[in-house]
Amino acid sequence: MPFSRAIGGSWIAGTDIFQVSMPPVYYSPRFKREFSCPFGAETDFSSIPRVAWTILGVTPTSHQVRRAGVIHDHLYKTGELSRADSDQLFYDMVRAEGLGYIRGQLCFQALRAFGGVNYRKGLNDA
Repeated sequence: MPFSRAIGGSWIAGTDIFQVSMPPVYYSPRFKREFSCPFGAETDFSSIPRVAWTILGVTPTSHQVRRAGVIHDHLYKTGELSRADSDQLFYDMVRAEGLGYIRGQLCFQALRAFGGVNYRKGLNDA
Protein backbone atom coordinates (compact mmCIF):
# COMPACT_ATOMS: atom_id res chain seq x y z
CA MET A 1 0.00 0.00 0.00
CA PRO A 2 1.39 3.43 -0.92
CA PHE A 3 0.66 4.97 2.52
CA SER A 4 3.32 3.93 5.00
CA ARG A 5 2.20 5.85 8.07
CA ALA A 6 -1.03 6.70 9.84
CA ILE A 7 -1.95 10.26 10.74
CA GLY A 8 -1.91 11.65 14.26
CA GLY A 9 -2.74 15.01 15.74
CA SER A 10 -5.44 17.00 17.44
CA TRP A 11 -8.09 19.61 16.72
CA ILE A 12 -7.26 23.20 17.61
CA ALA A 13 -9.90 24.28 20.12
CA GLY A 14 -12.72 26.36 18.68
CA THR A 15 -11.69 25.82 15.04
CA ASP A 16 -12.09 23.41 12.15
CA ILE A 17 -8.30 23.08 12.00
CA PHE A 18 -6.40 19.90 12.80
CA GLN A 19 -2.72 20.14 13.80
CA VAL A 20 -0.64 17.19 12.66
CA SER A 21 1.65 15.49 15.18
CA MET A 22 2.31 12.35 13.10
CA PRO A 23 2.38 13.19 9.39
CA PRO A 24 1.18 10.59 6.88
CA VAL A 25 3.65 9.43 4.23
CA TYR A 26 2.53 8.42 0.74
CA TYR A 27 4.68 6.91 -1.99
CA SER A 28 3.37 7.98 -5.40
CA PRO A 29 3.94 5.52 -8.24
CA ARG A 30 2.99 8.34 -10.65
CA PHE A 31 5.61 10.81 -9.35
CA LYS A 32 8.02 8.10 -8.14
CA ARG A 33 8.64 9.75 -4.77
CA GLU A 34 7.24 10.16 -1.27
CA PHE A 35 4.95 12.96 -0.16
CA SER A 36 4.19 14.07 3.38
CA CYS A 37 3.75 17.24 5.41
CA PRO A 38 5.78 18.65 8.30
CA PHE A 39 5.13 18.01 11.96
CA GLY A 40 2.80 20.76 13.19
CA ALA A 41 1.17 21.31 9.79
CA GLU A 42 -2.39 22.61 10.02
CA THR A 43 -5.19 21.32 7.84
CA ASP A 44 -8.93 21.40 7.37
CA PHE A 45 -8.38 18.10 5.49
CA SER A 46 -9.51 19.29 2.10
CA SER A 47 -9.88 22.11 -0.38
CA ILE A 48 -13.32 21.05 -1.58
CA PRO A 49 -16.22 23.21 -0.31
CA ARG A 50 -18.28 21.57 2.45
CA VAL A 51 -21.45 21.55 0.33
CA ALA A 52 -19.69 19.32 -2.21
CA TRP A 53 -18.89 16.73 0.47
CA THR A 54 -22.59 16.19 1.05
CA ILE A 55 -23.08 15.49 -2.64
CA LEU A 56 -20.00 13.23 -2.74
CA GLY A 57 -21.11 11.17 0.23
CA VAL A 58 -17.83 11.47 2.17
CA THR A 59 -16.56 13.98 4.70
CA PRO A 60 -13.05 15.48 4.85
CA THR A 61 -12.28 13.20 7.80
CA SER A 62 -13.60 9.99 6.23
CA HIS A 63 -10.92 7.31 6.29
CA GLN A 64 -10.67 7.29 2.48
CA VAL A 65 -9.73 10.98 2.28
CA ARG A 66 -8.18 12.22 5.54
CA ARG A 67 -4.52 11.29 4.89
CA ALA A 68 -4.83 12.44 1.29
CA GLY A 69 -6.40 15.72 2.46
CA VAL A 70 -3.52 16.50 4.82
CA ILE A 71 -0.90 16.02 2.11
CA HIS A 72 -3.03 17.84 -0.47
CA ASP A 73 -3.52 20.84 1.83
CA HIS A 74 0.24 20.98 2.39
CA LEU A 75 0.90 20.90 -1.36
CA TYR A 76 -1.65 23.66 -1.94
CA LYS A 77 -0.08 25.80 0.77
CA THR A 78 3.53 25.34 -0.40
CA GLY A 79 3.06 25.13 -4.16
CA GLU A 80 5.51 22.20 -4.15
CA LEU A 81 3.50 20.74 -7.05
CA SER A 82 1.34 22.55 -9.57
CA ARG A 83 -2.33 22.71 -8.71
CA ALA A 84 -3.12 20.16 -11.44
CA ASP A 85 -0.48 17.73 -10.15
CA SER A 86 -1.61 18.25 -6.53
CA ASP A 87 -5.18 17.42 -7.53
CA GLN A 88 -4.07 14.37 -9.52
CA LEU A 89 -2.05 13.16 -6.54
CA PHE A 90 -5.12 13.62 -4.30
CA TYR A 91 -7.12 11.43 -6.70
CA ASP A 92 -4.39 8.78 -6.68
CA MET A 93 -4.24 8.84 -2.88
CA VAL A 94 -8.00 8.51 -2.31
CA ARG A 95 -8.15 5.65 -4.79
CA ALA A 96 -5.27 3.96 -2.92
CA GLU A 97 -7.30 4.41 0.28
CA GLY A 98 -10.25 2.54 -1.24
CA LEU A 99 -12.51 5.31 -2.50
CA GLY A 100 -14.37 4.04 -5.55
CA TYR A 101 -13.72 5.25 -9.08
CA ILE A 102 -16.89 7.34 -9.41
CA ARG A 103 -16.60 9.10 -6.04
CA GLY A 104 -12.87 9.53 -6.64
CA GLN A 105 -13.57 11.20 -9.97
CA LEU A 106 -16.24 13.40 -8.38
CA CYS A 107 -13.75 14.51 -5.69
CA PHE A 108 -11.15 15.20 -8.37
CA GLN A 109 -13.60 17.22 -10.49
CA ALA A 110 -14.75 19.19 -7.43
CA LEU A 111 -11.11 20.05 -6.69
CA ARG A 112 -10.55 21.15 -10.27
CA ALA A 113 -13.72 23.28 -10.18
CA PHE A 114 -13.39 24.84 -6.71
CA GLY A 115 -9.84 24.30 -5.41
CA GLY A 116 -8.19 27.17 -7.25
CA VAL A 117 -9.17 29.74 -4.66
CA ASN A 118 -7.49 27.71 -1.92
CA TYR A 119 -4.35 27.07 -4.00
CA ARG A 120 -3.80 30.76 -4.63
CA LYS A 121 -4.61 31.58 -1.00
CA GLY A 122 -2.09 29.00 0.18
CA LEU A 123 0.65 30.50 -1.96
CA ASN A 124 -0.13 33.99 -0.67
CA ASP A 125 -0.02 32.77 2.95
CA ALA A 126 3.28 30.88 2.56
